[in-house]
Amino acid sequence: QGSVFRPMLFSIVVAGITAAAKKEFDREKLGVVVEVQRDGNKSFQPPTNTKKAVSETVRYTDICFADDMEIVAMNVEDLQRMLTIMDRCCTKFNIE
Repeated sequence: QGSVFRPMLFSIVVAGITAAAKKEFDREKLGVVVEVQRDGNKSFQPPTNTKKAVSETVRYTDICFADDMEIVAMNVEDLQRMLTIMDRCCTKFNIE
């Protein structure tokens, strides 16, 4: 406890868990699907030129900030499936 490497190690482990879980989320098409419009830029700012705007579907599965993670789903059943997947991925990394 108190090591300067602790936050970095935490980030590495969490990144591994979330990457493994996201692969399964994508395979099972879980998460919240949102349609966005962009005018060619890579940011999610509203299009400035609506004639050039392109619709695109984006799937969100989680929202992360620091050491917090929120899993998002379209319904309770999908959320339960996502939690089961996340539990399985944590077990692979020996985290209970």
